[in-house]
Amino acid sequence: EDFPPKYRDLIRRLQVAVAEPEVRKTMDIEDEILQELQDKERLIARLEKEKVQALQQKEKEKEQALQQKEKEKEQALQQKEKEKEQALQQKEIEKEQALQQKEIEKEQALREKEKIIIKKAYQSGLDLKTISNITQLSSDKIQSIIDEIKKQA
Repeated sequence: EDFPPKYRDLIRRLQVAVAEPEVRKTMDIEDEILQELQDKERLIARLEKEKVQALQQKEKEKEQALQQKEKEKEQALQQKEKEKEQALQQKEIEKEQALQQKEIEKEQALREKEKIIIKKAYQSGLDLKTISNITQLSSDKIQSIIDEIKKQA
């Protein structure tokens, strides 16, 4: 009578069933079977959860490996680009040095031609002022070249 009216009939039947040893034994066996099924369901659920976690971990590791591979690829490309840039800079430096060397050689050749012209003009008897007008060099510069020619002779 402690139970609500709609459950009283069910409770009464269960009390009668428990009172009979054979029914109680059957109910105990059913309870054990239900307990084992629940244990198996929990085990299956736990195993499925572990499987999902393992798959997620594997996927995470795969993603990390892919990211690492991409990072290494990017670094390799950057290194290659850097080396390419350095090679280009080195070529530019070498080109500039070659141009400077060529300019120096041109300047030296021009100085040699000036010396030859001044030497021939001086040997021909032209004075410093005339030689200066012809070569567009200062009289002092022409005099130093003439002095150098005299020392060599």
